[in-house]
Amino acid sequence: SYGNRGISQTGTTTATLGNITLTGTTTTQYGVYATGTLTANNLTVTGTATGTIAGWATQVGAMTINTAGGDISVTGNGASAGGSNGLYQSGAITGASGSDITFVSNNTISQNGAISLAANTSGSAATVTFDTTTGNRLSTIGAGTLTIVTGSTSAINYVMKSAGAALDPGAIGTSTVRLPGTITIDNTYGGTPSVSGSLSSSTLTTSNATTSVGVTIDNALYATGNIVISGIAYGNMGINYSIYIDSSAGNVTLTGTTSTNYGIYTAYSYAITGNNITLTGLSSGTTTATLVYINALTINSASTGGDILVTGTGATAGGAAGIYQAGAISGANGSDITFVSNNTINQNGTITLAANTTATSAVTFDTTSGSKLSTIGTGALTLTSGSSQDVNYLAKASGGSIAIGGAVGVNGTITLDNTYGCASSCTPATGYITSSNYATLATTGHAVQTTSGTLTAVKNISINAISYGNYGWYSNQNTSTSTGSISVTGISYGNRGISQTGTTTATLGNITLTGTTTTQYGVYATGTLTANN
Repeated sequence: SYGNRGISQTGTTTATLGNITLTGTTTTQYGVYATGTLTANNLTVTGTATGTIAGWATQVGAMTINTAGGDISVTGNGASAGGSNGLYQSGAITGASGSDITFVSNNTISQNGAISLAANTSGSAATVTFDTTTGNRLSTIGAGTLTIVTGSTSAINYVMKSAGAALDPGAIGTSTVRLPGTITIDNTYGGTPSVSGSLSSSTLTTSNATTSVGVTIDNALYATGNIVISGIAYGNMGINYSIYIDSSAGNVTLTGTTSTNYGIYTAYSYAITGNNITLTGLSSGTTTATLVYINALTINSASTGGDILVTGTGATAGGAAGIYQAGAISGANGSDITFVSNNTINQNGTITLAANTTATSAVTFDTTSGSKLSTIGTGALTLTSGSSQDVNYLAKASGGSIAIGGAVGVNGTITLDNTYGCASSCTPATGYITSSNYATLATTGHAVQTTSGTLTAVKNISINAISYGNYGWYSNQNTSTSTGSISVTGISYGNRGISQTGTTTATLGNITLTGTTTTQYGVYATGTLTANN
């Protein structure tokens, strides 16, 4: 139609044993306006606008599939890509076993009706897809709730993707009946052909990414398979989640990219749960926010060797907020837990690890890609009894201070070292920062501080600490190993190289304390020292 609706159907449309295909075109109104219930074996609706429209390219209501394997495809395209009204849907959507449900537009998608899918026993994977990758940063997607009837033997996957536009999925599955497949939510598409990851910290501009939150997760996500969320925004958060993200048998991967805001952010205590958890926050410019700001993390108890990796990488190394973590962290048998940033790490939640009977594992905090401003703060660590394999603990920095914020107990080694560094374009190594360069490379705070809880290891404890103006190693807590040795090297300009007023015990090993100062105590160790030598 020129100037009016291509198709206008407000009554029901039913093809009991056949298909329905609606194709409408308009200049300024609705391409397809079909608000009555559509029922068929397969549904295909295509609305097209050739000019600026007052309505939607496609607006549809409730839709029902009659037969197993029947699909729904709804498309609403405007004359050009952008933030105009592409596709609007309301009313219940009912799919059959194996149904693919697809919404596509080069403008916005507003899908509001609850989607209910029968158990997929078709033998083939089914997919629910929302796609504005032919649009631009204004082509947003909002979706309704998705529930699934229990009993699937084939996968049902969920995909939401855009070319830089904001994404906001509805609730997917429940804690009792999960989506039996994967969830992929991604607004980093771009290029020709459009591919995921085209938008990144190196390509991000105000013209190719939303200035709203990239991906908003304000409805719970429950799946059996992998959950992958990639969000990018200019001047706003890459990913903001405020509810559970939970995979019972797959991995959870979040990558949030921003220019000047949070990469990944939550203000709530809801946990992220998966077999492996990988969280990455990136920025293209200077940010006063935190690159990764997260809460509780849980590895599924049956996921032996399941790991947690949290990375916050800023545009430049320094003292900006790289990672902030609160809430409990629960690892499984053999879990590695790693925090890495070229800025600061502030990890506060208690880490609890299951007994390790699998292979050597480690809890690691690493700011060696940072500078003397890249501090590390950690929470307490508890290891469940019964381990037959080592769990080691490592905190390392390139001159930045290290503060252990609670008791740490492992059956392997403990290493605390802020002397890492290298000249340029090389791998940082321990011992690079010395009294010859500490004026420019070392923290002016306490280098290694253990004043909030005991350090307990079965094997060796090694501390290398250097400060320009404060204590090297500063401790008032008990430090002990049951079978290993304790070696501490503390260097300070103008203060104590080593200051230990707690007890230091190597039950079956040796203690070596080496302290250097300019004007204070090289070694100040008034607590009891107990060792073989």
